[in-house]
Amino acid sequence: MTPAGAQIVRTRYEDRVRRFSQVIEALTPEERRAIGVALPALARMAALMDTER
Repeated sequence: MTPAGAQIVRTRYEDRVRRFSQVIEALTPEERRAIGVALPALARMAALMDTER
């Protein structure tokens, strides 16, 4: 990857992280807790999807 390509990837990643943070901050504490409780199941789902490839 060229330096310019790496910069594009980095910038897009930073934009996604910034947007995700904004969305999380807009949630209520109860909604954030619900996501936290669901994370193990979501991680398991992602792992299962990886094994299907």
